Parts: sequence; structure tokens; C-alpha cells
Amino acid sequence: MNNGGKLSAVGGALALVSFALLPYLSLGLISITGWQIASAVTQYQALSSGNQAFALIWLIPIAALATAALGVALSMQSAFASARSRRIMGVLVGLASLLGLIPLVQALINGQPSGQSSFGLTNFLGFGYWLSIVGLALGLLGGVLTVRAPDR
Repeated sequence: MNNGGKLSAVGGALALVSFALLPYLSLGLISITGWQIASAVTQYQALSSGNQAFALIWLIPIAALATAALGVALSMQSAFASARSRRIMGVLVGLASLLGLIPLVQALINGQPSGQSSFGLTNFLGFGYWLSIVGLALGLLGGVLTVRAPDR
């Protein structure tokens, strides 16, 4: 039984669902999901030339899907699989989760209020944003647990 793989699968699925269905930004009664933001950014980039500021947002669902898929594969791995192959899968799960955390942490750092302003992007971050961070952090934890698991 591989608890790290199960944890990664649940974390990746949680991050993917929260990106697609839960609000990433909330402005009063208006809520926008991560999927809607990514679609709008893609349309904007198609119309404008060169601005790649939000291009990394697509890393979130791709990394969440990779984390979930690798977590499922890891948890379905036979008890007779070598410790080396389990560790390699654990490293891949951890890297996929870290890849998804990059744009989330970047938005958090860049969205802080600057100067004397008390408003920034962080004032409007929704539940889906925070749940995506939790999901990918669970995926990373699952990868670390797999790598550090004792040999059988």
C-alpha cells in the first residue's frame, strides 16, 4: 500500500477541480474560476503581441493532472515493484506538484499591495486559489513520503 501515491492522487484531483470549478478571484457577487482566467489570458495573448505575463497559468491544471495521474499510477504499483522505481515515481510526482505551485506562488508574491495602497490582487483571491495550493502541496507531500519510504 502506497499512502504517498494516494495522497498525491487526491491532491492533484483537488487542485484540478478547484482550478476548473471554484472561484479563483471574487469581486463581490462576481466570481471567476481559474479556467475562465486562463481562457481570457489565452484570448488576450492571441490578440496582443508579446505579453506573456500570465502564460504560466496553464501550468496549474497541467501539473494537477500530472500529479493526479502519477499518484494513481504510484498507488496502483505492485508491492513487488522495486524501491528505485517507486522513488523515481515519487520524484516525478513532487516535481509535477512544484511545477504547478510556481504560478500560484508567483501570483501571490506579485499581487501584494504596493506602496501605500491597501489593495492588491491578494485581497480578491477566492477559495479555489487557496484550495489549489493545498491540493498541490498535498501532491508534493505525497511525493516526499514516497521517496522517503523505507525499502520493503
